[in-house]
Amino acid sequence: MIASLRPGTYERAEELASDPPTESTMTGIERWSIFLSPTEVAFVFEGEDVEERIREWFDDPVRSPAISPWLAIFDSPLHVAREARAWEQGGS
Repeated sequence: MIASLRPGTYERAEELASDPPTESTMTGIERWSIFLSPTEVAFVFEGEDVEERIREWFDDPVRSPAISPWLAIFDSPLHVAREARAWEQGGS
């Protein structure tokens, strides 16, 4: 999931990224990574039923404890980016 950040909110994004997610937020998610650039944030979620969990966040992002703190600093809608290709060293 990707969104542009409002100008001047990078420091706030760093703060939010440093806060550990709550156990209830992580239900169905085995790994959660956050990538930041000065202008964008990307969330990568891995785990069973992760697509279903993300759909719940999209259905009501304001009530989602995982995403709601970020809404004030987004400068664009949060949207899904799907994996188009992956490579692994030594893979077949």
